Amino acid sequence: MFSTEIDLHAWETVSDEELMLRYRNDLQTTDPHLFVLIHRYERPLYRHIMTQVGDRAVAEEIFQQVWLEVSRQPDAVDLQHGTVRGYVELCATRMALQHLLSTDYPRFSPNW
Repeated sequence: MFSTEIDLHAWETVSDEELMLRYRNDLQTTDPHLFVLIHRYERPLYRHIMTQVGDRAVAEEIFQQVWLEVSRQPDAVDLQHGTVRGYVELCATRMALQHLLSTDYPRFSPNW
């Protein structure tokens, strides 16, 4: 999904929470804090979404919406009581459920 010339190895020792704090404090800079987080969670978050929606195009759209929400409201990530991973997974789950409830997906209906 993403490619860049940023040296991601240089950021390996920085925690997710520290990256999020730096992103919040440096919104006007070009430092890649949010990009590093997106790269770290690209595969696990995409898989998490795919298990819920089962459609690649929808999963990619939700993945982008999650990070758009994080970028627009970085203070919503409550680092005192949770983690970055927990927040993005919660957002992804909420968005996947919203998608499923708003579409005519096949629902389980037992023949009792």
